[in-house]
Amino acid sequence: MMKVPAKIWVRRIISTVILLALLAGIGYLVYMFVTWVGTNLSQTREAAVAVSAPQSVDISECQPDEIDIRMKATPTQLYVSQGMNVTVTVSTKNPTGCLLTEDTLAVELTSGTYQVWTPTACAANKEVLLLADGIKTDMQFDWDARIYEQCEQVEDLFAEAGTYLLSVQVDGKPVGEKIPITIG
Repeated sequence: MMKVPAKIWVRRIISTVILLALLAGIGYLVYMFVTWVGTNLSQTREAAVAVSAPQSVDISECQPDEIDIRMKATPTQLYVSQGMNVTVTVSTKNPTGCLLTEDTLAVELTSGTYQVWTPTACAANKEVLLLADGIKTDMQFDWDARIYEQCEQVEDLFAEAGTYLLSVQVDGKPVGEKIPITIG
């Protein structure tokens, strides 16, 4: 066996130490880079979550002067026992929006002081509407030409020939135009 001179052993040991130091330095740099990327990603994620977290907004009930109500009845000239469709379009001017309950909104068909039909008073038609600024919401009501008292059909009675008024009220105050309905 051949004997290796001492100088070569020293060179090999020094080369191995330098190589290990370089590998340790590179490993440390990789560790620092991964830590830095992870910290930045978690900060970015936290910032995104903070931005997208929902904000609480108090929405109040609609006041009559904050809403615009349009009503359309089709047809307005009826014959006895012919029904009609009523569309009520509601929008608000309140920038945060508002809530409109059908306890405060009343659609009614009257003959003089006698209520012939009030669909919004019936439990099946009760809704709470969230109105957003500038967005119109339509409500549809169908009348079958029968007379109702407190949401109950009065026997099999149809509204008689004559002129009726279709109107909308908010908190008991008339809003918008009354539409005359003629049954002939």
